[in-house]
Amino acid sequence: MQFSKNWLKEFVDVKISDEELCDQLTMLGLEVDSCKNYKSKLTGQDAIIKLDLTPNRGDCFSILGVAREVAAFNNQPLIFPKITNIKSSVKSPISVSVCDEAPRYVGRYLTKVNLNKKTPDLIKERLKLSDIKVIDPIVDVTNYILLELGQPLHAFDADKLEGNLEVRFAKEKEEITLLDENQLKLDQECLVIADQKKPVALAGIMGGLETGISTKSQSIYLESAFFTPTAIRGRARKFSIQTDASTRFERGVDFDLQVLAIKRASELISETHGCEFSPIQEFVRKSSLPKNKNIIFNTRKINKILGTDLNRHTVRKSLRSLGLVNSVSNRDTLKVKIPSWRFDLKIEADLIEEIARLVGYNNIPKSSLNRKTRTSEDILQSSVKQSFQSMGYNEVITYSFIDQSMAELVEEIKKKLIFVENP
Repeated sequence: MQFSKNWLKEFVDVKISDEELCDQLTMLGLEVDSCKNYKSKLTGQDAIIKLDLTPNRGDCFSILGVAREVAAFNNQPLIFPKITNIKSSVKSPISVSVCDEAPRYVGRYLTKVNLNKKTPDLIKERLKLSDIKVIDPIVDVTNYILLELGQPLHAFDADKLEGNLEVRFAKEKEEITLLDENQLKLDQECLVIADQKKPVALAGIMGGLETGISTKSQSIYLESAFFTPTAIRGRARKFSIQTDASTRFERGVDFDLQVLAIKRASELISETHGCEFSPIQEFVRKSSLPKNKNIIFNTRKINKILGTDLNRHTVRKSLRSLGLVNSVSNRDTLKVKIPSWRFDLKIEADLIEEIARLVGYNNIPKSSLNRKTRTSEDILQSSVKQSFQSMGYNEVITYSFIDQSMAELVEEIKKKLIFVENP
């Protein structure tokens, strides 16, 4: 994830140096890979920050997600972009049917589109600073929303779609040529978006070439969907494809973000294109949508585990700053509602880690790192190790899996070898 500091400051007004911001991000668990100074003709002195994010923090693959963390750490409000609702003037000719793996699909039909118009300079600059290629005014807006809010979008040439859309698994031996001109032979494990005759996109990964937009496109169907992570995870790697969309979907996208994202995209498109919009369409399978989890949290455990002296008010305030809604269950416990963008928070220990991040790992007393009581087994193991070390031996920790030919050097009977089914 790479972004401009000035873009981040539109979401959280932090008046700190680049070095201090990078230090805060690292302490929050968002490792900073690099930070380079940049002089922008549009926004002045800037910095390009690149994060090396862990797979569990899919919510931070966006300016909004990173800003939410920085705002919480600095006890500052999160500034959300003001979005103007676009008046609809046409009716959409397209309907969509969804499946359990795509329980929310939001679409909007646009017509009288002029793709010969230029992408605004600010959007172009921020895409380039985020290492995203500038393509055309519509695709540039969808990529801008992906970076800003973390919601992947896709634009179909509506005139090339044959009938309504359906999110389904591919039929055996179906084929699709993607936007990168890579032709795939699909199987029944591939989730696709299809019109009434053919697949038109590999869901959550990449659109099809046949229905891709071009400078000749006049009508567009804009897609903003939620796909379950398990339906996307592994599919991109299967075909050796990794896209910005699949990176986010396989980690988990906020399942309440789709309408907001398409409103934001509509606003940006309207400002430069002036095309006509249909009403926003939302197709939902409520029974398959993820449920907002609740975690019962014992506040006394925090100080016991972290060695801190935090009161319940401070704990509640910290959780609220991260968007975790909480209410008092009884004297010592909180009922914490996990927001739709935090797929990684599942148990009480996860919440304790959230508090530790905001307190600052460097502010947690070293005395709180309780040492484990040594058992007789530990003492024996340590004694054996020391004996071997004193005789000049080195301990070797081998790889979990080794080549068959190497295994046969130490295992005479081949039948005793255990093989990995899918090495």
